[in-house]
Amino acid sequence: MISLDCERRMMDRTCFEMQAIIELQALRPVLPGFSRYGICILESRHAESFSMEFTRYNFFEVMLVLEGSGRFVHSSTGHPVARHDLMVVPKGEVYRIEDRPEAPLAILCLCMRPKVEQADMWVKVLPSHFSVSRNSGLARELGARLRTILFEQKMSPNQWRTLKVSPLCFRKFPSAIPKTPRRRAA
Repeated sequence: MISLDCERRMMDRTCFEMQAIIELQALRPVLPGFSRYGICILESRHAESFSMEFTRYNFFEVMLVLEGSGRFVHSSTGHPVARHDLMVVPKGEVYRIEDRPEAPLAILCLCMRPKVEQADMWVKVLPSHFSVSRNSGLARELGARLRTILFEQKMSPNQWRTLKVSPLCFRKFPSAIPKTPRRRAA
């Protein structure tokens, strides 16, 4: 189970803007840093020796497998996972991820920990039960949108004022985008 040390490390990463974390060659689970909005996007590319004990977190997760293969173990059942699989994990679920050493997983993860006063707003959006599904179209769309947000947050987080989250669509709206004329093809 998750240790107090893990909780402490998550608290150390708390910040005031949305966090974006990229971990290459992760040996253990990457822990999010939550902003005042309660959202973190992270990418975890597992090393061949990645290992994870059964864990329970106090936040919701939507994980997209970018590459590799392995098993997502939940309620003593191992669910095979591979590229384009989407795993939805409610807050408080106990699980672990097992990689195939010859094909370590790369996972893009949206972590959400809404404030108590925002619970009513999030109740229809956040997952209420665990699921694993494969939908390559949805996976590409979700992956592209999460990577865009991840990139924008790493590059210049101060120029963005709002993050809009809906069940299938993640979009950012800039406070000011300079209008540039489109060039016509010659």
